[in-house]
Amino acid sequence: MTEIKTILPLTSQHQLEIELIGEDRKLFFKKECLEYVTIYRKVNDDNWLQIVKNARAPFVDSETFIKPVHIEYKVVFEDDNRGNESNTVKIQLPL
Repeated sequence: MTEIKTILPLTSQHQLEIELIGEDRKLFFKKECLEYVTIYRKVNDDNWLQIVKNARAPFVDSETFIKPVHIEYKVVFEDDNRGNESNTVKIQLPL
């Protein structure tokens, strides 16, 4: 099993972690009680695609791609009172 863990601290209490499990990518994050989390994915140089709204952690992306491929995830934390924050993580397959 190939495993990659990347923790990216945000400006607030948010953290984003990605783990590779076989062909799947598992995204871990913490959100505040009233926040909504939207996850976008970009493959190679394509446009951003919203893949889930109001996501819960961990989120597993099991979409398969022809390799080699660059995959980028943008996780947007939405809060009506504090505004939005986002962070991105990039991976390249195969490693």
